[in-house]
Amino acid sequence: MADRISKEYLTKTMKAIKSISKLEDKIAKEFWRKGIRFRRNVKGLNSKPDIAIKKI
Repeated sequence: MADRISKEYLTKTMKAIKSISKLEDKIAKEFWRKGIRFRRNVKGLNSKPDIAIKKI
């Protein structure tokens, strides 16, 4: 599939996805309830993970 789609089109499409999955939301709520603080969609890393724990 990646062979047929240009990198620019794929990047544009993925940037347009703004929704949070139900699983991601459940995990985030459980982390917060247990006192594990995190950030969502951190831009300062090499990639852009959905959930990033900066301090341990």
